[in-house]
Amino acid sequence: MFFYDTLFSTHSLSALKFIILLIAFAYSFASEAQCTFYTITIEGNDANETSWQLFNSAGDLVASGSDEDQFDLCLPDDCYTLQMFDSNGDGWGNTNWFIADLIGNFDFDTNLPDGFSGADNFELGTGNCGGGGGGGCPAGTLPIDIVVDGGTFPDELIWNLSLNGVQYASGGDGTENNICLFPGCYEFNMFDQAGNGWGDGFYEVYDQNGNLISTGTLADGFSGTDIISIGGVDCSGVGNNGCPSGTNYFELYTVGISFTEEVSWDLSQNGAVLYSGGSPELNTFCLSPGCYDFNMFDSAGDGWGDNYYELWDEFGTPIYSNFLIDGFNGTDQWLINVLDCNNTVAPTAGGDCAGAVPVCDPYTFHISPSGFGSVNEIPAAGGVSNPNFGVTPPPW
Repeated sequence: MFFYDTLFSTHSLSALKFIILLIAFAYSFASEAQCTFYTITIEGNDANETSWQLFNSAGDLVASGSDEDQFDLCLPDDCYTLQMFDSNGDGWGNTNWFIADLIGNFDFDTNLPDGFSGADNFELGTGNCGGGGGGGCPAGTLPIDIVVDGGTFPDELIWNLSLNGVQYASGGDGTENNICLFPGCYEFNMFDQAGNGWGDGFYEVYDQNGNLISTGTLADGFSGTDIISIGGVDCSGVGNNGCPSGTNYFELYTVGISFTEEVSWDLSQNGAVLYSGGSPELNTFCLSPGCYDFNMFDSAGDGWGDNYYELWDEFGTPIYSNFLIDGFNGTDQWLINVLDCNNTVAPTAGGDCAGAVPVCDPYTFHISPSGFGSVNEIPAAGGVSNPNFGVTPPPW
């Protein structure tokens, strides 16, 4: 009786709180019975190069992270796919990704042995990965193998695979990526830092049976895109580098020279972050007309140094380029197909001024202060036509 008397007389308030908490925990456990708590841990010497994303069998992103980290997550039984990325392209080295339950009945660990990206999958509880598209991929996805040969000038070559602006894989020369993809029309974006194409370099995409799905190269220039059908999807109507109607395709290069681990950025519109990343990286976007904020960050607070970014349009023309001069953060404003942040749409060729009255005679001329004629030959502001002096040949 001593324990009883002590519990409910001397410490009656504490005991009551304990019982209430115990009941609340039991209720919470019952309500959350559809999921189990697991601890995810990322550790290793090369963790600053790593990032990862965890998807369930429906293709939903359930967790993501980078660097060394540890946290608890309640996950339902399912087949999960871990997408792993390495910014340096040499794999994770001795960095490992772990998941274990809280009572020691389950644990799984993996890493990226080499390259810029790769995938692994595992089952939690009664989850079954056997119903997928083969190759250990979860249900609804297909195992795809991407092989890239850089040819004579491998250091100039970069590529990524994306869908509607979301990047699924990337790399350079000599990379082989095994990834799980849902059926769709994907953009294989090719880039050459010298601007003369890939030369004898090429890419090949294979399905799970070793059948060649697509192959190609960048014939010339700084960039180009091939549309690749995954899962037999009809991609004949896909254009604009795979971007939806009303949007345009853009490429963002963040060029890293030194202290790249300090550099990060995000792209936002009206305060909502749309994309984010680090350096060196290559990202592709599908952007609608509007005003965007490109926010630059430096963890050391001394600017980006010799790191910088370049934004290129779908024609391979650079339209914005800058860097963080100093400090922890700074912002550049991007006007994408608008004249100002009031969304005044920029004119485009063909039809924008269909009702305009021509004000110039069909002459090709060169205006020079020392040439034939005078400044009076230039139409005044608000004039409806250029003066025609009847001079032969005309002074224009």
